[in-house]
Amino acid sequence: MQVKQVAAVAGLAVAMAFSGSAMAVNDSVISGGVAYTHPIEKGIDGIDIDNQFGLALDYRYFVTKDWAIDVDASESRHTFNVGGTGLGSARLIPLRLTGQYYFDTGSAVRPFLGAGLNYTRIESVDFNNATIEKHGSGGDVLAGAMFDLGAGLRLTAQVEQLFLKTKLASSGNSLGEAKINPVVGSLLVGYAF
Repeated sequence: MQVKQVAAVAGLAVAMAFSGSAMAVNDSVISGGVAYTHPIEKGIDGIDIDNQFGLALDYRYFVTKDWAIDVDASESRHTFNVGGTGLGSARLIPLRLTGQYYFDTGSAVRPFLGAGLNYTRIESVDFNNATIEKHGSGGDVLAGAMFDLGAGLRLTAQVEQLFLKTKLASSGNSLGEAKINPVVGSLLVGYAF
C-alpha cells in the first residue's frame, strides 16, 4: 500500500464520519496502532530504502478543546541499498513532539493540522561493511482526523512528513549525508480520559 492509498483511505473515513454525533472534549487520549513508513530518499545517488509497516504509540494532551500537544513514536525495519548494492537493514524509531490544532465540525470527527520536531534513533543495525549514524533530528508536519466512536474510544488517522538526515559510509569511505525524510501514515485506536 502506497502513501497515496493511505491518504485516500483516511480521506474516505473523514467523509463518512461527518454525519456522526458531536465529539466530547477530553483532556487526554492514549492510542496504539499501526504505521506505514515510506522514506523519500535524497542526498546520495542511488540510495533506496524500502517501505515498511510497524507499530505506533501516541499520547495527546488537550490544552484547550482546539489545541493539543502530541507525543508519538513508531518503529519500522528497513533495508538500505545504494546503487543496487545492499548495505543491510536497520530499525527507524522516530519520536515526535507536535502542537496540533483541531477544527470544530460539530460532528464526531475533528480534523487537525500540526507541526513540531522529531528525534529519530536508528537501532538494530545489521550492515555489511557499512555504517550509519545512529540518530538524527529535524522538523515534522502532519494532518489527520480524530473520530469519536463513543464510550471514550477514539480512532485517529494521520499522515506525517518527517525531515531526517543521517550519514552513511561503506568500507570506511563516506557515502555522504542521506536525507531519509519518511512519510508516516498511522491508524490508531485510543481511549480518552
